[in-house]
Amino acid sequence: MADTDEQANTAEAIRHGFSLNAWNFLLQADTHCEVATQQSICPIPGCSSWFSGFINHRGNVVPIYDLGVFLEPESVKARSKGNTWFLLLGSHPDTAGFIIDQLPSILVDPSMSSEENPEIAPTALKDFIISTWNHNNRIWLEIDHKALLEHFKAHTLFNKQQ
Repeated sequence: MADTDEQANTAEAIRHGFSLNAWNFLLQADTHCEVATQQSICPIPGCSSWFSGFINHRGNVVPIYDLGVFLEPESVKARSKGNTWFLLLGSHPDTAGFIIDQLPSILVDPSMSSEENPEIAPTALKDFIISTWNHNNRIWLEIDHKALLEHFKAHTLFNKQQ
């Protein structure tokens, strides 16, 4: 048993991240996530442009957000159906998803960056960035997705300016 405990302690940390526009986002450790292929989204009229609508995922209704539009509202772009996925975060009934156009990355043993540069983070997400990490000479912003999703829920309906 001691060998197993020792192996567990020396195992490399595996984290998941995703890239969007020019930024790399790191999910918090132990975040339940999965990637789903794009399917039909049921939009809700009158909502913020970054709220895409709902999907049916295994019989559950899941809200889908377009983080790219939230970060750059003026750059609403048409996506081809074959080049996007949904990054679903959390367990049901609290699952929510982001539209991504690249598959997530697996980061093995990233290191916390000593540079806590607030200019690195997009302005719209500064309140949701926990820390900065470095992996393969790329900066990864660890995001508090739960707080961000709560913010989205509070500002989704009938608030096109947010």
